[in-house]
Amino acid sequence: MGRYGVWAGLPPLFCTLYYGRYTLKYCFTEFLKGGQTDLRGHILKAAMDDIAPEAQLNFDAKTGQEYFDAWKDAAISVGEQHHDMEWIEENQPAIYLLLSMFGEV
Repeated sequence: MGRYGVWAGLPPLFCTLYYGRYTLKYCFTEFLKGGQTDLRGHILKAAMDDIAPEAQLNFDAKTGQEYFDAWKDAAISVGEQHHDMEWIEENQPAIYLLLSMFGEV
């Protein structure tokens, strides 16, 4: 496993946790690639929930990827329900960030 074992691929996440928006973008990018079904996925999910508690789902997912996929669907639904992107940006900044990554803002 090497010097850092299971943590070897995670330093960018932990080093930037306090950067909020950048870390969320990193998490979203990794989840959008798919396959985050191991410990890494759980850590990415925990980072998302810590940075954006206003957008947490009450959903018991088996993997971080499963959680993110449900979270993404909920975010898209918020975007479809609320046509006022200023409200989303102010009240749901993580959702606003994801929608902006999709070009919907």
